[in-house]
Amino acid sequence: MINPQSLVIILMLVSGVISAFLAFVGWRNRGIPISQPFILLMAAVTVWSFGYAVELMSTSLSAVLLINDITYPAIQTVPVAWLFIVLCYTGREQYLTRRTVPLFFIVPALVWLLVLTNPLHNLYYTGFHPGVIGTSIFWIYEHGPLFWIHISYCYILALVALVAGGVHPGREDPVQVVPADVGLVGDRGLGRGALQQRGCKDGRDGGES
Repeated sequence: MINPQSLVIILMLVSGVISAFLAFVGWRNRGIPISQPFILLMAAVTVWSFGYAVELMSTSLSAVLLINDITYPAIQTVPVAWLFIVLCYTGREQYLTRRTVPLFFIVPALVWLLVLTNPLHNLYYTGFHPGVIGTSIFWIYEHGPLFWIHISYCYILALVALVAGGVHPGREDPVQVVPADVGLVGDRGLGRGALQQRGCKDGRDGGES
């Protein structure tokens, strides 16, 4: 019987390969505006998946914490990139400009700083202890009060994405939001036409990026 932890590692590696391939597909079709946040999302998921797989394969706490420090920016990027996709898909890409986009990463940058400096204050993680599944050892994180900054921001972004995706500007019917439609980046011609029909302008038409 396969070890449950080994199964999770395999699933994470498969997830990383798939998301890396989708990031490549998005890059091949980067002329479609929605492909830009899509590439960001898939790249972040790739780093997160591979990083978590390596973390599960590591038994040393110092190695696990190093991997966590490296992959945490990717973890923070996932909800931000998802919101960007929803805004672009629903015709609200005007909110994503050179001035506004960096603002979405202020909290993720702060959270990453808290993670990196945790040994100085122990308020993001209060402790770590080993867990055992069969013959495999993994490390369990005990979260402190500052961890909830990360959780709160993720839920806020998810709520904004849900609200933004509920009703398309200029349409009376609710939009069935994004997961299946993200695949539009896989077909350059079809994707461009469909996205323009939904109000997501081509970046080369003079809109601010």
